[in-house]
Amino acid sequence: MEKDWTTEIKLKELSKEDSIQLVKNLLNIEDIPNELRKVIITKSQGNPFYIEEMIKSLIEQGYIVEDKGTWKFKGDIKKLELSDSVEAVILSRIDRLDERGRDVLQVASVLGREFDEFLINGIYPQPQYLKKTLGNLERFDLIKQEKIKGEARYFFKHILTQEVAYSTLSFARRQELHQRVGTFIERELKNRKEEFLGPLSYHFYAGGNYDKSLLYSVEAGEKAKKVYANEEAIEFFTRAVESYEKLEKDKKQKRIELFISVLKARGEIYNLIGKYNKGIEEFNKIIEISPDKNKKIDALIGLASIKEKMGNYQDCINYIQEVIKLAKGKDMIDKKIKALNLKSIVLLKKGEYVVSRKISKQVIKILSSNIFSIPKEEQLEIKINALMNIGSSFWYIGNYKEAEKFYKICLKELKNTENKILLFSIFFRMGSNYLYQGKYKDAFNLYKKSLDISKKIMYQDGIINVLNNIGAAALLLGKEEEALKSFKSALKEAEKIQNKRYISRALDNIGICYAKKGNYNEAIKNFNKAGNIKKEIGDTRGYGTILINIAEVYKNMGDLKNALRYNKMSLDIFQKLKERGSEIDVMKNILEINELQNKEIEISYLKRLINEAYKLGNNETVFYLVRLLGNILIKKGLVKDAEKNYKKCLEIAENLNNPVFIAEAKISLAECFMKDIKNKKKIKEICDELKNYKKKIKERSTLFNIFKTIFYYKLLIEKNYLTCRNLLKEMREIVYRYKLFLLEPELLYLSSLFLYTQDKISFKYIHEAENLAKKMGLNLLLKEISKLKIKIECKAKISENKNHWDKKSLI
Repeated sequence: MEKDWTTEIKLKELSKEDSIQLVKNLLNIEDIPNELRKVIITKSQGNPFYIEEMIKSLIEQGYIVEDKGTWKFKGDIKKLELSDSVEAVILSRIDRLDERGRDVLQVASVLGREFDEFLINGIYPQPQYLKKTLGNLERFDLIKQEKIKGEARYFFKHILTQEVAYSTLSFARRQELHQRVGTFIERELKNRKEEFLGPLSYHFYAGGNYDKSLLYSVEAGEKAKKVYANEEAIEFFTRAVESYEKLEKDKKQKRIELFISVLKARGEIYNLIGKYNKGIEEFNKIIEISPDKNKKIDALIGLASIKEKMGNYQDCINYIQEVIKLAKGKDMIDKKIKALNLKSIVLLKKGEYVVSRKISKQVIKILSSNIFSIPKEEQLEIKINALMNIGSSFWYIGNYKEAEKFYKICLKELKNTENKILLFSIFFRMGSNYLYQGKYKDAFNLYKKSLDISKKIMYQDGIINVLNNIGAAALLLGKEEEALKSFKSALKEAEKIQNKRYISRALDNIGICYAKKGNYNEAIKNFNKAGNIKKEIGDTRGYGTILINIAEVYKNMGDLKNALRYNKMSLDIFQKLKERGSEIDVMKNILEINELQNKEIEISYLKRLINEAYKLGNNETVFYLVRLLGNILIKKGLVKDAEKNYKKCLEIAENLNNPVFIAEAKISLAECFMKDIKNKKKIKEICDELKNYKKKIKERSTLFNIFKTIFYYKLLIEKNYLTCRNLLKEMREIVYRYKLFLLEPELLYLSSLFLYTQDKISFKYIHEAENLAKKMGLNLLLKEISKLKIKIECKAKISENKNHWDKKSLI
């Protein structure tokens, strides 16, 4: 499988000059006859191994001889006959060996590229001749010896030498030798059987003993699977399947249960490494051939797991329901809780957090009852998944502290486990939890651990998820190019395994990244691609989320009409899904647009939404709604009530440990205090704090608001015009570089206010601000623009009258 973290090095053939230089280096000579030069260049085609084998062949044939410590060329080079391929050169060298030398080399080739001395001693019929013969083969540079822990081990100088020697054996002789090797290991090395499961699997298969090959292949596969050596495990399980298929009919019937266990194991690995279609084939085959109800239920659980990963939630739920229907009685309780655990995961991804949490708690309760016999390792896996689901149900609604509590319980439970998938999952979730609390260093460290594990065990889902989240972290840090690179890598990995859910997620993230960069056309293009896939796979909830993202793009562009339209489309989806939490999130977006448009918002309605969001535990949404309530109270002149709401926002933000929320709450408090000049000290304190938050925050609309708040303080209280000019420059950079056009009318309004405060009369900015605010429907801002415009017009008239009287007095 191709991976982004590997480096491909392409080796080119040697040049003519390098080919000749290689010969000089091998023989330690200064010159080579012209005729031999031509032969080397023509025959080798720049292949260094061919050159090396050719030189050895020439030495063996007497064309190159050693004379007083130096090599010399002898004989008529024109009569020299050399094969065109390296294999043919090797074969000619083997043919020149004596009979025993050829025989030992052939037997050794059956043992593989490397072989131990004790092993060839155990199977060679005349071991008394071995030491001398092996020494000769070493002298001819066909094999090499090395000592490992005091034992001699040989290896073929090149893999091609072993392959050519093996090819000279007849089929019957090969089978006989492989059978002999397997029998020797089985009999003489029974105490070290674990070390030799792979060779036993291979030699009995090549020796035609398919029953033993099946048994050892299964053992070797399970051993490899346990340590996540997935490619190796698949190789052994595939040999087990092939061995089973070569058995006679009565033997097949005897080994049917073992064969089904192989299909299940291989299906689980395919699920893990993202080869979903192959996994589906394995589990469907079990359902087709297994007479055992338990095995069929296991296969249904396997199919449900694959469908969940593919994002096909309806099929997943259907399989789960079938499992629950079949799993009747106490002896089936283990199957039922596995299905419930999986259902909890699906509901979590569909946004049904409360129901998901309830099911996970039910699973933990059943586990603690001890009314069944599940192996401890499996119990731990089920329990950890249930605890992680509960933690994630809090994480999704922004309750990071509660999520962390459950994640830490998981980590404690996993203290002595070797379960790499569970370790990956908890590191990944804790990383995300830290990320959204602004603990970026901790998040990156945990993501690195997650990525290392997922790469090591070929966990494709893990690799894709971590790449997506590393991109999200980079985005939060304002590193758009780094984020885009990570999201594109995630997309590439998702396309490799053809996982449409992951493809749509990566496209969605790429869209968000382009939106942050201000490239709205690319953003919408990627959102539409992601949305089409979401619709295709039936991920209605995911499609609703894409619509929210598109709405946000239109809002940033200042197109509130389309922003409202897409939010309403999203609201319709979540209402049909009966996802109240997501409904409230979208309503919050709609209400924020209504506020910008200066539409009437009922306080009683807003308070009901706040209470609902609070009960759902969605603290992020509560924050936005409470702040919105504060804004409405300010408009109504209820400054003290507004202040209470903003302080509540700050409390929520500090509990969430979210720097953006904390800054936004402080901005709202500062704007509230500015209603009364007596609060000058409080405003200064907040502005000083906001200066520190400039370094922590990369969210550009929040940065704009920080600059705006400090600007008002410096302009209206301190009269520090130089600082104000610099702050306007910073705000201008944010608006135009990142195309946050929604903020442009406000920027123009602030520019006009800056000039007005210095008694400079200019209608340029105020007219532009007015036109844009009207076009966008920013009626709330338009009221402020109108007030300032009247003041500028009055000042202009006063100035005009003053100039008129000045001229008269001069006359």
